[in-house]
Amino acid sequence: MVHIKRLQEEGIDTLAIIGEIDASSSIELDLTIAKSVGEGFKKILVDCNALEYISSAGLGVFMSYIEEFKDKLSKSGWQHLKISALAGICSGTASRCRLSFTLA
Repeated sequence: MVHIKRLQEEGIDTLAIIGEIDASSSIELDLTIAKSVGEGFKKILVDCNALEYISSAGLGVFMSYIEEFKDKLSKSGWQHLKISALAGICSGTASRCRLSFTLA
């Protein structure tokens, strides 16, 4: 089960993920990121400090948005896409992990 808290400050939409993301709860993650993108946020920070588990389906949600953002970059003339800090997940633990999507 997952709970996602949203906080918007200074043009950044922070999504704090609490709990576990598996195949069924990855839909909620997808909808939350889609809402953020749809509201026009160009800076999205996904805070995984309280994330206990993420399945391949959850990682797939992140990968799909990376591709979407790359497409937006090429079509809109934005100059770069910055994706940072999947280190916590890559090292086998989600503690202190943040994923940041920045379109500029």
